[in-house]
Amino acid sequence: MSNDRIGAMSDNEFHLNDQVEVLPGLPAVTELEGRTGIVIGVEHSSRLWVIVLIDKKFSGRPDRGWLFAPDAIRHVTAEKAQAA
Repeated sequence: MSNDRIGAMSDNEFHLNDQVEVLPGLPAVTELEGRTGIVIGVEHSSRLWVIVLIDKKFSGRPDRGWLFAPDAIRHVTAEKAQAA
């Protein structure tokens, strides 16, 4: 098992530098729906959050990443990654 595994929840397992896509249905971040980004870390508070860096859409955090629950993002398909 790799040391860079940062989250696991059902089928959602993410590693540093994975390319992911924001799923629709998140009312607080509708402008990020469908955007892709790179996993840069994880944060634990009352639950697990995956930190995603999205190009040209920086959050107010020092690392500029956005926090997402693991079930709010998915791995980018090969077709979408090639198109980006």
